[in-house]
Amino acid sequence: LPGEQIFLMASIERDVNNTEKHKQIESIIESLMIMTNENADMTYHNVKISFTTGCNILSNNGEFSDSFRQTQVALLSTQTLGTKWALYSSDQDKQIIEQVTMMGDLEQAIKQKQMTIYIQPQFSLHTQMLNGGEILLRWNDPKRGFVGPDIFIPLAEKSGLVFNITKFVIEETFQWLNELKTNHPKFYSTFEVSINLSALDMAESQLISHLQSCIFYYGIDSSKVILEVTESAVLSNADLFLKTIQKLKLLGFRISIDDFGTGYSSMQYLQTMKADEIKIDMAFIRNIHNNLTSQSIARAIIQLAHSTGAKTVAEGIQTVQEMNCLQELKCEKAQGYYWSPAVPIKQFEKEHIK
Repeated sequence: LPGEQIFLMASIERDVNNTEKHKQIESIIESLMIMTNENADMTYHNVKISFTTGCNILSNNGEFSDSFRQTQVALLSTQTLGTKWALYSSDQDKQIIEQVTMMGDLEQAIKQKQMTIYIQPQFSLHTQMLNGGEILLRWNDPKRGFVGPDIFIPLAEKSGLVFNITKFVIEETFQWLNELKTNHPKFYSTFEVSINLSALDMAESQLISHLQSCIFYYGIDSSKVILEVTESAVLSNADLFLKTIQKLKLLGFRISIDDFGTGYSSMQYLQTMKADEIKIDMAFIRNIHNNLTSQSIARAIIQLAHSTGAKTVAEGIQTVQEMNCLQELKCEKAQGYYWSPAVPIKQFEKEHIK
């Protein structure tokens, strides 16, 4: 079948309960995995092949085309369930329909500007003064209420809408910075914002031209904007990724590596990127004052950043003890609920712009 799919029919005992049917299916899949890897190892040496499987039991009375479609639905649901295989159930159809419906609503929300940018303040750990903020996106859907970015961003990536979202965030952020520059020039002079870019954004041919247009249209100093990329984004196309980074830096943008230490790391890429900032993932920050391993990891990241001329930002600080520990480790900047969650722009202005 297309898309690296293989269709297989296998015989199982029909007159047994569901538990036994599951055991038989699992046994067939395990056998396939063993045989596949044995053959791959004999032919190609040390090559491992993995696969996910959607399964459905063909009814004597059932239409083959319906059963085949249901098997495909089961295959899709393995991604949602995070399993190696799944047996079809009618609930999976409901989930697929909900996803497709949400994709349509998401597209309309982008077109009609139903989404809102929020900002999470960032503070200097040395002075305790506000010096920036991370721009985040929120979707308040009329039917569903607030939909988290952990739900709608993966959907946007699957449906090809993610760059439309990124363009919206860039335009809204630059427009706000323009208002800050006009109405609060003193505040603007010491303030900077971070905008997240996905791996798909980094491969988008229109990214550079769109950012360039926004700089000129809104009259924004590009050094006021830090573009955050995840270290795993380099995996999709290393050459294209690094060329895009170089073009962004030529435009004057600064580059931040987000969630450092949780994905793919390469000293060579770190050196080539010449990142201005490295963000320490909150996984290493939680209760760092009581965890020597987390302290060692954070210290290593901070020292690595400083050796390449980059500054560090700690994410997810919730307590004064965590903050004090990061201060002692010489981390420069931080964000987290200790100071503030992400808030709407107007609320941020009211609380922080005097």
